[in-house]
Amino acid sequence: MKRTTQFFCILCLTLATSACGSNTPSGSDAGSDAGSDAGSDAGIDAGSDAGIDAGFDGGDADPLPLEARGVWVTRWNWTDAADIERIVGELAGAGFNQIYFQVRGAGDAYYDSTVEPWASRLSGTLGVDPGWDPLQVALDAAHSEGLELHAWINTIPAWSCSASSPVSSGIAHVLEAHPEWSAVDDSGTPMLGNCSDGYVSLSPGIPEVRAHIRAVAEDLLGAYDIDGLHLDYIRYPGPKYSHDLVSEAAYAEALQTEPDLLWGDWQRRQINNVVAEVHQAVRQIRPEAVLSSAVWFIRENVWGWSSVSQGYHDFYQDPWAWTAAGIMDAIVPMAYFPLTEPPGERLDFAAMMADHIDNNPSRFVYAGIEGNYDDFAEITAEVQTARELGATGFVIFAYPYITDHAYWDDFAVGPNAEQALPPIPSWY
Repeated sequence: MKRTTQFFCILCLTLATSACGSNTPSGSDAGSDAGSDAGSDAGIDAGSDAGIDAGFDGGDADPLPLEARGVWVTRWNWTDAADIERIVGELAGAGFNQIYFQVRGAGDAYYDSTVEPWASRLSGTLGVDPGWDPLQVALDAAHSEGLELHAWINTIPAWSCSASSPVSSGIAHVLEAHPEWSAVDDSGTPMLGNCSDGYVSLSPGIPEVRAHIRAVAEDLLGAYDIDGLHLDYIRYPGPKYSHDLVSEAAYAEALQTEPDLLWGDWQRRQINNVVAEVHQAVRQIRPEAVLSSAVWFIRENVWGWSSVSQGYHDFYQDPWAWTAAGIMDAIVPMAYFPLTEPPGERLDFAAMMADHIDNNPSRFVYAGIEGNYDDFAEITAEVQTARELGATGFVIFAYPYITDHAYWDDFAVGPNAEQALPPIPSWY
């Protein structure tokens, strides 16, 4: 859905609801990382402090609220085109206005890529054309239902730890062509061929890796009319990675001019560089598209909670640097935890969301909400809390949980009862 088209949708829908005598309020109640390390090789710009577009002024008629209402749909949630079309219809019927559709899982493609091989799950063999294009099916279905489609990619992961090394029958897999791009632990052991759980990650400190990820983004942005690009796993796999030779040499070189530069700061800079490269691709190829990212629920443990991981220190992820530098349009903290009583207890949804919202005043923050609660009242309360805190929307993880709990009608008559359009960035 083009942003210009959305402008006219706001006008048409506003006039339609006015004609029906609706008293729709003028806006919503809300709007698998402070300072930036983002002085990067990719040339991060200063960004804009411009505010968020409050919506079209329809004269006497109240405009529709602007609020992102999305659902993550993984590559495991469908098997054929009919499944995808049904899923999109369920989202639309429940009042959602965005679908986050996974198109890259582990250095493979669920779309017709010129950069990476077709996913083996589609045909049974890595690199073999399955004879249909899942992304195009999802895109056509989403736009026919008036939904935005955000192409969701696992950014740094490139293969499954539990699988044998990739061998493609088509375009070479990135780790087939360049096994030396695998992340390496602090003992010098590469992940490829040696890890047993999760994903084999690429090393963001290798310039060619960043160029490859940018090429993936450019391929998607140039070939498909997507409304956004969504980065997941935009982080290191853990604090002991990546001590590959290229990264170690680059850090040593950086110390020559920045002798006080810490390893962790240098690592965060590499992730910032990846984001900056992808942002440049978005602005150059599809400037109306929204760049978003799923980010760790805790940036830093400012509450002193016990036994929690921190995106900033454990995964070298600093999303606040991205928004402050103007290289990220929206972040989605994966706050998959309930509200606590009393408030502010360990892993309290409200406390974590408030921390992200308060520290990202110039860009969108969508609440990432767990969908696998036995009581829908928890989801309703979290949506309302996010609105009150100033979130610009919410994204539910994930599609199968909504189906398993039969929550489609609950969304339609609850949080999504009042129609809303996705927010429109005002900074580009």
